[in-house]
Amino acid sequence: MIKSDLPIISDSTLTKKLQDAATEYFSNSTDIGLSIGIVKNGEALFLNYGLTKKGGSEIVEHTLFQICSITKTFTGTILADLANQGLLSLDDHLDKYFDFPIANFNNTEIRLVDLATHTSGLRDEHVAGNNMLLEYLKSTKPVTEPGKVYEYSNIGMATLGYIIEKITDKPYEQVVRENICDKIDMKNTVINLTEKQKKMCATPHLIEGNITEMLTLDGMKAAGALISSTHDMVKYIASNLKQIACDKRLQEAIDTAQKIYWISENSTDLKRCLGWWWVDDTHEHGGGMPGYKSWLKLSHNFNAGVIILCNTGYNGGVLAGLASELLYIIK
Repeated sequence: MIKSDLPIISDSTLTKKLQDAATEYFSNSTDIGLSIGIVKNGEALFLNYGLTKKGGSEIVEHTLFQICSITKTFTGTILADLANQGLLSLDDHLDKYFDFPIANFNNTEIRLVDLATHTSGLRDEHVAGNNMLLEYLKSTKPVTEPGKVYEYSNIGMATLGYIIEKITDKPYEQVVRENICDKIDMKNTVINLTEKQKKMCATPHLIEGNITEMLTLDGMKAAGALISSTHDMVKYIASNLKQIACDKRLQEAIDTAQKIYWISENSTDLKRCLGWWWVDDTHEHGGGMPGYKSWLKLSHNFNAGVIILCNTGYNGGVLAGLASELLYIIK
C-alpha cells in the first residue's frame, strides 16, 4: 500500500475561484450536504457544505456517501485487470460464464466488452440477488445488436460483477479492495460498513428533504453499491491521472479501462470506455439513487479532476454542470 495523501492546493487565488463557484451552487440548491474534492498537478482541495442531516454534524472530506454509479468505473478497472492477467478476454461471449445459453441477436452474441460499454442490447432491470439475476439472464434477450447501440444498463454491470466473483472466487467488495483501494490507501471505500464507518456516513435524503434508507443493492453491487469519501476519491482521481504512484498491475488496469472501446456510428462524440464515459476529452461518470447523487470528472489534458458527493436527491446529472465549471476553473 502506498500512503497517498495529497498536499493541499496552495494557490489562494485559484482556491477562491473554486470556493465561489461551489458556494454559489450550494446556496442555490436544496441539498442537505455536499462534499467536493479537486485534484490538480498532484495537489488537492476539499470544499464541504451543509450537514450530514438536519441538526447533524458538518460535512467534512471524511464523510461517507454512496458514490452510486461511479462504482462502475471500479468495475471496469477490475474487468481490465482480469483481462490483463489472462483470466478472461473482453471479447469472451457472455454464455461462457453460465451453464445455460444466453440469447443472441441475429446470431450476434453478447461479449463482456458490450456489457462494460452499455451496448449489450439488454434492457435494464433491477435484480435483488444473484438468483434473480440468473433468472433474468435465462429469460431475456437483447433487443438490439450487441456492440452497436448504446443504452445505459445497470443489469450489464451487475452481470459483470457476478462474473468477477465467479472468476476470482471472492466477493466483489473484496476484489475491489485488494486490487484498487488497498493499493492507494482508500481506507474507507467499502460496501459493508463497520460500526465506526456507519457513524461517518451522511444520512441520505430525498429531494423533498425527507430522510430515507441507504440502499443495499443486493445483486447490483458492481453497478452502484460502493461507499466512499472525497478524501478517498481524490486518491482514485490522482491514480487515474498518474499523479500518485501505484503498482504496475494497477496502473496497467487503469490504462486498459480508460481506452475507448465503443464509438457511436451516429455521433463520434459518443464514446465509451470500460465503465467510463468519454465526454469532450474527459473521463467521467455520474450517479444517483434515492438519497445520494455524485459526479466524477477527470482530464488528462488539464491534469486535473473533480469528485462531487451529495446526500440529497436522486439525479447525479444536476452536478455535471458544477463539475465542468470547477474543472474549467482549474485547467
